[in-house]
Amino acid sequence: MKRVLRLAGLELLRFRTPLQRAALAFAVAVPLLYGAIYLWTNWDPYGRLNQIPVAVVNLDQPVTAMGHNVNAGELFVDQLHEQQLFGWRFVDAAEAEQGQRDGRYYLVITVPRDFSSKLVSGTTGSPQKAAMQIQLDDANGFIIGKMAETVQSELERQISAAAVSAYFQAAFGGLDTFTTGLTTAADGAGALQQGAGTANSGATQLTAGIDKLHTGSGQLVTGSRQVADGVHQINLIAGPLISSVSTALPGLAQQAGDISSLAKQVTSGTAAGTQTLAQAAKAVSDDLAAFAAAHPDVASDPLFQKAQRAATTAAQDAATVADVAGRIDTKATQVAADVARLQQNVPGLQTKLGTASADLAKLDAGATQVADGIVVLDKGLADACPVRSR
Repeated sequence: MKRVLRLAGLELLRFRTPLQRAALAFAVAVPLLYGAIYLWTNWDPYGRLNQIPVAVVNLDQPVTAMGHNVNAGELFVDQLHEQQLFGWRFVDAAEAEQGQRDGRYYLVITVPRDFSSKLVSGTTGSPQKAAMQIQLDDANGFIIGKMAETVQSELERQISAAAVSAYFQAAFGGLDTFTTGLTTAADGAGALQQGAGTANSGATQLTAGIDKLHTGSGQLVTGSRQVADGVHQINLIAGPLISSVSTALPGLAQQAGDISSLAKQVTSGTAAGTQTLAQAAKAVSDDLAAFAAAHPDVASDPLFQKAQRAATTAAQDAATVADVAGRIDTKATQVAADVARLQQNVPGLQTKLGTASADLAKLDAGATQVADGIVVLDKGLADACPVRSR
């Protein structure tokens, strides 16, 4: 070994000029640099698999099997998301093809369109083999190819897991519903047991309440019967009375009209006669006053003065009587107008009286029905609580 080192040192002494030494350093550095880069790029390749870009194309179409939706392609993609074995790139078919051609993707994994349908085909009695495509580009290097072959078993395991999950989802998808139903049934049984105890307690309270209600209903029977009897008595008295008033109303209105007309004639004649009498009395008084003014010697006579005073008093009394008779005539006119309006309103009053009579009859019948219903209620409460005796 020492000899080798000595010979190497002698050889290095032959490179004396700076140019020769630079050439020697370059010749040594180039293979050293190449080897270092090669070792760096391939050092622990399996520890950095998640940096290798791999395209994943999911073309699978979900299917329905035994009433359940099966999407095996999506299950497979979800497993790849959970385990970053490679640097997954989830793209469409065109992007995957172009990316592998450009060297951006080392592997392309394609889930075919019929992947789910073939997986669940066993449930129909005609099973088919489901397959998945893995496309490798050898131009990316020998080591990449070897690593792909090494992890192929892991990819196959994940594909198998997705297939098994999809199959059991189709064949036994109802088990979770059945399990949930059993749990719900068990909870319901417990709730039913608890509710039974509550119902028992509530039944006892209900019995006590019915007993109290029965006691009150007995009092209500007596009261409702009294009300019904009272309404019936009112109907017996008021019904015929209303009917009689309604029947007699037109005749009464006619008689009132005749009386008011006759009274109007009397008051009109009286007013006219008293007015004439008052005018005549005033004329006599005025004539006596004029005569006294023309004949002073006569006016001084006591007898003439007495006659003049009597004439003046008669004129004043006649004027007062005429004024009263006029007011009586005016009042008679108002009464006649009121009677005329009454005669016009007789049909409406008869209608209202008929409605009142019908309402009173309905009230009588309703009170009787209420009383009968309360009797039925009291009997029902007695049947519901037979331990009490009335």
